[in-house]
Amino acid sequence: MRVIGEVISLPAPNMALIRVVSLPKIGDFVYTEKKHYRGKVVDILGPTSKPYVLIRFEKSPKVGWRVVSYGRRRGIRRI
Repeated sequence: MRVIGEVISLPAPNMALIRVVSLPKIGDFVYTEKKHYRGKVVDILGPTSKPYVLIRFEKSPKVGWRVVSYGRRRGIRRI
């Protein structure tokens, strides 16, 4: 699990701009910290030293949501 960051802006419906803590890859799926699927990384923006990530959410996101990535897997296996 990698913490991607926190939602800072909502530029369009079901889209969110996130200030990156850990840089994901385009196409990675994102989840809440409780492992609920939220969306997919669409684009990486800004300077390479402090990039932003654009994520397309399934449901309307809220500013302040923290999102994490487990890579490109949609389903999370429980052990």
